[in-house]
Formats: sequence, structure tokens, C-alpha cells
Amino acid sequence: MQTYESGKQIGDYLLLLQLGRGRTSEVWTALRDPCDEPVGLKILLDNDAARAEREVCILRSIDEFYHYRDIDYRAGDAHFAFPLRLGRDVGTELRDRGLLAPTKALRIIGCAADYLARAHERGYVHGDLKPSHLIYEPDLTTRVVDWGDAREKRELDHSVSL
Repeated sequence: MQTYESGKQIGDYLLLLQLGRGRTSEVWTALRDPCDEPVGLKILLDNDAARAEREVCILRSIDEFYHYRDIDYRAGDAHFAFPLRLGRDVGTELRDRGLLAPTKALRIIGCAADYLARAHERGYVHGDLKPSHLIYEPDLTTRVVDWGDAREKRELDHSVSL
């Protein structure tokens, strides 16, 4: 699996700072043009362009409001850019500080629930929800990230076996 480093060019983007790395992807701050604001750039480590395209379609569907409004996706490159919103993930917060204050936790959970409800209304299930996939900003506006394992609700087996 390929690894990336600061200063590397990916498509039209120059990688600046790695924000995170997961099992199948890395997220970086990147610049398209030196005069532009930095963007977030998600790179799929397995070069699965179809998965990147599916994630972009899901994000466009559920987040028309603000977070992923202007995704720049170049088919076949297995990466996509999105407006950079720096926040803190709940997993890191819990590891560094322990329990969240009740009012803070309720606000974050409420925002995340609204976000997930929007996804469910449009027919998607996240598939890998965990604290590190909840990113909140200083005003506690929260978004759910990493929709790479998301599925359409109709794809899921609704049977239960004991």
C-alpha cells in the first residue's frame, strides 16, 4: 500500500499536512493553487476509484448544506477534495481528556444524530460509526466523517438470527 508525504503532488493537489490515516485512506490538507485556501483531500490507499465515487455521491446526497457542497472529484484518481473544516474528533477528545461535559456531549450527539437522520432519510447507513468519526467545531457543530463503508439501506439484510 502506498504511503504519502508532505510536498507530494496528487493530481492537481500539493499535500501539506496529514490529518489522519485509517485502514483504507489518508486525509490531508492540500493546496490546488498557492493562492487558494487549503482543502481537505481524502486519498484512497487501495486506489479504488469506484469506492471514492460512491463516497462522493453519498456525501453530496446527505450534506448539501455546507460540509461537502463543493467536492472536487476527478474520476479515476481515487481521491477527492472537500472544503476544509478543522475540528476535533470525539475519539481524540475522550482519549486526551476523559469524559465530555454532559452539555457538550448532548450537543455533539444531537448534531451527529441529525446528520445520520439526514443520511437515513436519503437511504444510507454509515457502516463504521465510532467516536473518531465524529468531528466537532468550536461551536459544537458536528459532522460524521468517513463514509467509505456506507451502504444503501436496501443493500442490508434486515433479518436477525439468534
